[in-house]
Amino acid sequence: MDKEYIKIKIENCKYLISNANSAAQKAVYQGYLELWQEKAKNIKIHPSKPKKEPPEEPEEEEVDYESMFKIKYPNKNAYYIRDGRRYSTKLFIEFLKSSE
Repeated sequence: MDKEYIKIKIENCKYLISNANSAAQKAVYQGYLELWQEKAKNIKIHPSKPKKEPPEEPEEEEVDYESMFKIKYPNKNAYYIRDGRRYSTKLFIEFLKSSE
């Protein structure tokens, strides 16, 4: 476990103990506090190894098929809207298949 995570848990337990409504709640939170303090003592700190970053992939240029469609078919629409949803026209779908 990460040392910072355990530190946050210990602080949280102390906060819960100070704001507990009953003795039973305080006892439960005190038990958790002791558990996390014990884990903090048993943690061994290993020197962190630098993580290997995956090689960067070249970014593919995004092709704007909608504008290409507008150039080829200036009077046609690539999409239509019905009931608030956007649908591709049949001609645009065929255009996409032919351009691939």
